[in-house]
Amino acid sequence: MHQTTIPFPQRKTRSAVRKAKLHEAQSAKDATENLKTRTNNEFGAKASPILLSPRKRLGAENTCNVPRVTECSPIKQKKENMLTIRQVASPSTLPGELLMPCRRLQFDEISTRAGKDVGQPCKETSAETKPAHSEVLGEMSPEPKATFVKLTRQKGGCYQEAKRALHTALPSLLLCREAEENVVRSFLQHHVLSAQPGSLYVSGRPGTGKTACLLHILASMSEELKNVHFVYLNCMELASSQRIFSALLTQLAPKVGRDTSVGKSDSREQAKQLEKILSSKGPVILLVLDEIDQLDSRGQEVLYTIFEWLSLPGSRLVLIGIANSLDLTDRILPRLQAHSACRPDLLHFPPYSHEQLMTILQSRLQSVAGQVIDAAALQFCARKIAATSGDVRKALDACRRAVELVEIQVLQETVLKPSGDGKSASPPAKPRKVTLQQVSKVVSTLYGERLGGGGTGVELPLQQTLLVCATLLLVRHGKSREVMLGKLHEAYVRLCQKHLAGRLDLAETLVLCGLLESRGILSMKCAKDARLTKLHLMIEENEVEHALQDKVLLSKVLQGGIPE
Repeated sequence: MHQTTIPFPQRKTRSAVRKAKLHEAQSAKDATENLKTRTNNEFGAKASPILLSPRKRLGAENTCNVPRVTECSPIKQKKENMLTIRQVASPSTLPGELLMPCRRLQFDEISTRAGKDVGQPCKETSAETKPAHSEVLGEMSPEPKATFVKLTRQKGGCYQEAKRALHTALPSLLLCREAEENVVRSFLQHHVLSAQPGSLYVSGRPGTGKTACLLHILASMSEELKNVHFVYLNCMELASSQRIFSALLTQLAPKVGRDTSVGKSDSREQAKQLEKILSSKGPVILLVLDEIDQLDSRGQEVLYTIFEWLSLPGSRLVLIGIANSLDLTDRILPRLQAHSACRPDLLHFPPYSHEQLMTILQSRLQSVAGQVIDAAALQFCARKIAATSGDVRKALDACRRAVELVEIQVLQETVLKPSGDGKSASPPAKPRKVTLQQVSKVVSTLYGERLGGGGTGVELPLQQTLLVCATLLLVRHGKSREVMLGKLHEAYVRLCQKHLAGRLDLAETLVLCGLLESRGILSMKCAKDARLTKLHLMIEENEVEHALQDKVLLSKVLQGGIPE
């Protein structure tokens, strides 16, 4: 069996290294002399006969490792997107021989922005880059001409315009709220312009235009209200109801609000500071408190304090409160009915009907070129939203999502289509419309995303669904949307006993309420005693019924009610 040997390098001694350096110096000197001799021989000098064996050549005759010099230096080539000839020299090449051409492929960035023809070489590739041996190029086969194909992306301008028109921000023109707008204008003229203290409570479901109508009126009356101190606060942004006093001090008296003594004081001292400010001389203060029902406290002390500022001698406060509950003042603040000065005026915003939603959607889409959404799809969206919640923001959001679905489909179909002759593809004359199927898909996803998983196939578990049904039944029979956990657990246990379903204890029910809060169905206000924890139903009753009506057991639960 043959065994391979591995050669190991031998260790060099100092004398060997010294001899190698001397040999390298002598070789360099000989190479220089040999180069001079070789140059003279190539230009006509008589050369001495060269021995056959390279080992027997000495001095200038040893030309094995000497590079050959051409007759003249080649012209400097430019790197262009063309076929170039690169001369390759070998040690065996003799003077006067034709060097072998070598083809070289190069890539270049061809730009069409400056109006150049695609596929044509630049003017800079002139005689400088022309090969020296034209006869060789003639014998070689010509390269095929490169073809360039443009890939164009269709820009759906009409879809972009439709999405911009279907925004949910404050509109420039407020429709279908003329009666409510007149009530707010008359209140502002009677109290603000006449400098008489008063209060207005605006109620209505989410998305009915309460805040938008008020801000639209204030913007249109900016000239008349230029001498009024306007303060707007959203009570949802406050960490607690007691923080309303420090927030008002910061808006009305910045110097007092920045004072360290006031900043460290309790809410009672801050309320006294506000009473002095509101009863002193100055311009009328228009205070708008959005989501005023979030100022709920023990004994409703905060809300009573704010409404009682209207009865102060010399008060210059005009208060407007906005909330979702219709009977907030009668249910939570019954003592206000005994004081005529503190009793607020009531204004209710009803949900939008399907005719009003159709008017709003059609007015938004008038500015869009072409009919992007089919009339039947708009009619379906308006009737479906009006039957469930009457929220105009959900109608606008559903139409905008449907437009996005169609836009994505159009872009996916045309993104990789070649234009053919190199010109940009022209957009189609008629854009693809949003049909009833797209709007129906979006609406079902919109109303099933919290209770049915949003089209992901993950439904709400049975125990959580029974808990939601029990909450809905308690809200129906009661006067408030808030339910105590103790009462909810009792109703939940009775439902489970009636329909022969497994039940959970109070601690496990509290954990389920936390899961429902993460889905946005309930909101919790924890207390020391778990039975006193307050639960608030965040979604509308019609939305719950719409999401659960196709289930046989849950429909029986909702129809049968809570057993005695």
